[in-house]
Formats: sequence, structure tokens, C-alpha cells
Amino acid sequence: MGYAQIINLSASPDLSAANYTVRGAESDLSLDVFRIPYQAHWFSLSPGSDVYWRLSAGYLRMKQYLPTSDAGVDSRWSAASATAGMLATFSLGRGFTLEPALDLGIARLENKADYLGAAAALRPALDRLLFNWQTDAWIATPSLGLGWRQSEEGRTLTLRAHVARSWIKSFDATDRV
Repeated sequence: MGYAQIINLSASPDLSAANYTVRGAESDLSLDVFRIPYQAHWFSLSPGSDVYWRLSAGYLRMKQYLPTSDAGVDSRWSAASATAGMLATFSLGRGFTLEPALDLGIARLENKADYLGAAAALRPALDRLLFNWQTDAWIATPSLGLGWRQSEEGRTLTLRAHVARSWIKSFDATDRV
């Protein structure tokens, strides 16, 4: 998993909390994700067309032990993000809405690793390249969604789908102190 995917996973403006464990033949990977968004109506463009502002914060923690022949590297990743954006909704009729959005944010990604046993010999080659570094990044995520809402006899069914593309640019990469 590349650093951009880790940042993007922590920065999505969706409400979620999850813990994943991926069991492998050589090692296990543990991933914890927590994201919380807030969205509120800002103003109306016309009847059936509204603009919302939104904020989102996210945190991700990932751990993996990478074994070598007689030792290993204990690697821990963390990512924290904050985004702000706007979402517009346009009524298409029959309960459908078109929902373009733009979110901008900042994130911090950090790796800490311990070299165990004979893997300590890898430290000069891998430190600050793969392990033991941090960076800050800007995030820009435009998205396009489609919503559908149907109300009947006091019940409401809402379905939403969206596609997004994130541009992530890191800056101020530093060694771990």
C-alpha cells in the first residue's frame, strides 16, 4: 500500500470506524481507521438545488511485522487528516440528485519501525527511505455523486454512490527525531 493510498483512506469524508486484520503466510497486517464528517446546509441556489459545507477528520493506524531470515522489522504507520469542502445537490427529478463536491485538506503520515535481531543490519539502507520518516501532504478531492430518495408511508429510503479522484502532494518530509 503506497503512502497516497494510506493518506486517502484516512481523508475520505465518510463516517466510518473499522479494524481490519489481514493474515498472510509470512506476516499479519493490522489496520484501524476512524473518520468523522460533519455537513450542514449553507444556502439554496434554487428550489431543489442546495449547497452544503462540510468538514472531516480522520485517523489511520497500520501495523505490520516484516520477517527476515532470522529476525524482522516491526513497522507502524499512522496518518491523520483534516479536510473542508463544499457539496452541491441538484434535483434531477423522480427522487434523483446529482451531487458534485470538492474537498481540500492536509494530512500527516508517519512511519516508525524497530529493527529486530539480524535485521538491525538493514537500518542504514532502509531508514529514511522506507522506515522512520514522516511527511505532511496537501489533498484535493473532487467527486461526483448520484443520490436517490424515495419516501412512502412514513418510511424513507436513500441510496447514494459517488466516485472521487484525489490529488496528494507531500511536502516537508523529515526524518523521525
